[in-house]
Amino acid sequence: MMQKINNLIPRVCISGINGRMGHQLVRALSKSDRVILGAALTKTNSRLCGTDVGKLIGFESFGVIIRDCIMDVKDDFDILIDFTRPEATLKYIDFCCRYNKNMVIGTTGFTDIQRSVIHQAARQIGIVFSSNFSIGINVMLKLLQITTKIMKNFVDIDIIDIHHRDKIDSPSGTALTMKEHLLTIMSEDNCCESILDYYNQHLNVQRELCSVKMTSIRSGSTIGEHTVFFSSDGERLEIAHKAFDRKIYATGAIQAAFWLNVDKVGLFNMLHVLGLV
Repeated sequence: MMQKINNLIPRVCISGINGRMGHQLVRALSKSDRVILGAALTKTNSRLCGTDVGKLIGFESFGVIIRDCIMDVKDDFDILIDFTRPEATLKYIDFCCRYNKNMVIGTTGFTDIQRSVIHQAARQIGIVFSSNFSIGINVMLKLLQITTKIMKNFVDIDIIDIHHRDKIDSPSGTALTMKEHLLTIMSEDNCCESILDYYNQHLNVQRELCSVKMTSIRSGSTIGEHTVFFSSDGERLEIAHKAFDRKIYATGAIQAAFWLNVDKVGLFNMLHVLGLV
């Protein structure tokens, strides 16, 4: 792994400062002694441009002025924390590669081509890229890996994700990450052949072999719920996570920024940050 010059206390820039996660990140950073808020970005010509970040969370002053152009703050931060939209994230990736800034990316909804841009950028800078920065969700991913290794030959697996009505992507990025982890484990040790033998004995079962089904519900103000069912003929195991406050994502993102600092180059996720890889 390549190394950069180390900086003990990283300075972060928050993009999309006026969004839900932007507010949560400012609140979390106001209580952090491991990471410093150095800059904040909003959309072009926003009424927030030129105001102090502190006003977003009821502080008279935070000492950081909100800008609408990343070039205006290029010397004020080391790591960009980005929870925006794919198109904006790609522009920030280009900037960070040009000016040697690391990134924490929580944006979801990328296409395969857009994800390849992230992978390419990680050859030059350090990126923690995760669909979910909740510590609980990432522990759940580890549990899903263990459970799938044990039960993959004789269960149906279903993922259900529930989010608020305004969430754009469906299924959620977290649900897709779960499916990717599950299918990786299921592809090991000729799992498909074992499942085929099992289904040949149960000809009335119509499910596609070696599949993981996903169901998404967009309703109300639900922050985020994910449940995975492992169902056999006689029992069902459920592994579930429910988010009650978006601050868990902000806390995880800041932990990721502190772990990443300015000295790592490569593509990482929260499992790396938590030491679960």
